[in-house]
Amino acid sequence: MAKVRADYAAQLKTVNTLRAELASLRPKPLKERLLSLLQTIDARVEPTLRSGKPVGLDGRLTQAVFNQLEGLLKEPGAAELVSLRPTGMVEVVVGGSMINVHIEVSLKLLDE
Repeated sequence: MAKVRADYAAQLKTVNTLRAELASLRPKPLKERLLSLLQTIDARVEPTLRSGKPVGLDGRLTQAVFNQLEGLLKEPGAAELVSLRPTGMVEVVVGGSMINVHIEVSLKLLDE
């Protein structure tokens, strides 16, 4: 009987470990991924949204960050949450290129 319990406990631990691994492999929701990326661009995004104000950002993004944001914005529903508009020419700098952009973030990004 003790062996059966030990086997059951070991199997249960394995199942729980596999469930946790599977959960970590699932893609995070679009809103979570957008907010996370926007926070790396400007840490004031989330606090401003939480205060009830939409966010408008003017700045420069690296080509890599621009491409990442542009890729997220191609997903269904993203256009109503965030808009991205290049505002100038691409600047070539040491280590890559920078793109001048204007980003609008809707309060809907925090809606659940």
